Amino acid sequence: MKIRNLIFAALAFVLCSCTSVTYTDAYSDNGGSEQNCKQVLITNYGYYLFNCVPLFSGGSEDGSFRLFHNNINLDRTMGVLKDECVRLDVKKVDDIQFEESSTCFFGWVPYIGATLGIYWFKEVQLSAVLHSDKFKQE
Repeated sequence: MKIRNLIFAALAFVLCSCTSVTYTDAYSDNGGSEQNCKQVLITNYGYYLFNCVPLFSGGSEDGSFRLFHNNINLDRTMGVLKDECVRLDVKKVDDIQFEESSTCFFGWVPYIGATLGIYWFKEVQLSAVLHSDKFKQE
């Protein structure tokens, strides 16, 4: 019974990869929020063996994931942004920024952590300010 619970906990830890899309209010230079603007943060992350063999990665929709696909890259994340722009009838996109990172889980272990580099976490984050008339209605 305890081994089965341990296996389920390990699978839940590994299956936590996904794509997330989060919106917040965008603020103008004078400190007030703009009614037709929202800032979007798109995060796509996944887990890899030896930093190259994909295990689990984010999919192409909010909250989705894919098994054994290499989806953690800027092209896929920009595709999610494009889909959101079409869905929200966005007229203008400003201030696009992105960050990519790759971290070895056992990199802190002396001599073997980064050398063996067995289990890796990769992440791409993209943020932008979207202008749409649909935001005025909210």
